[in-house]
Amino acid sequence: MDAGFTVTATGVSITPARVGTTCCDPEPTARAMLGALRQRPPAPLDLPLRPVPPRRGDEAAARLGIREPVASFTTPHKCCEARVQNIHRIADLVRGQVIEPAQTYSINESVGRRTTARGFVEAPVIANGRSAKDIGGGVSQFATTLFNAAWFAGLGFGEYQSHSLYITRYPYGRDATLGYPSPDLEIKNTTPLGVLIWPTYTGTTLTVTPYSTKTYASVTMSGQTRRPQGTCTSIISQRTRVGLDGKTTVDSTTARYRAEEGLNCDGTRAPEPSG
Repeated sequence: MDAGFTVTATGVSITPARVGTTCCDPEPTARAMLGALRQRPPAPLDLPLRPVPPRRGDEAAARLGIREPVASFTTPHKCCEARVQNIHRIADLVRGQVIEPAQTYSINESVGRRTTARGFVEAPVIANGRSAKDIGGGVSQFATTLFNAAWFAGLGFGEYQSHSLYITRYPYGRDATLGYPSPDLEIKNTTPLGVLIWPTYTGTTLTVTPYSTKTYASVTMSGQTRRPQGTCTSIISQRTRVGLDGKTTVDSTTARYRAEEGLNCDGTRAPEPSG
């Protein structure tokens, strides 16, 4: 097991790495198996395990510089709905994930397909611009919360996509949705240090806190513009990051919302959900 991290009331601590075991050295194993099969009757064979060192040891974990919150973002939700089980389940699966420097973290690659066997339930979703139901409905609230936490931590993004309809509990123009295999949410660690993703929740809120060592003095939304895109609206949110060295960088993320449920950007109507 690789060295990892845990967060308690006293701060961040490293969970020690452990050497594992696997079977087996290929060539000696093949020779031993052939020898056993030639015996009459074939004899049982004990195959020796070999040690597997962790990919990330304790010293390597310490060098990642994961020590303090570098941002935090909270979104609200109603209590006790089916979607809340999905929100809590994906938060539990992602908690403790580490994004190393220059690494891109994919939710879909990390979590996989949301299924009942993996603890997810059916709940409302937006599919093709219309309200529907699907296994894992609600996980997009986790994506939105992580998106904003990463946004204010100054991290970068690979694939991301806003909801097709604006949902008022989220910041206008700063939300993200999830499907499987797409759309995905990919977080790029553009800092020289590691980033720990640490979600927590209550019955009515979800919070995602990235831990690292601060490389930015401030990260703010410095502007937002709206542009028509057919019948849809495209929203560009400008982000200004000021480094500890005083260097300023400006970038942006984009969302696109339909004017109403089922109305495509070209003015045509999306098909009704099947079933």
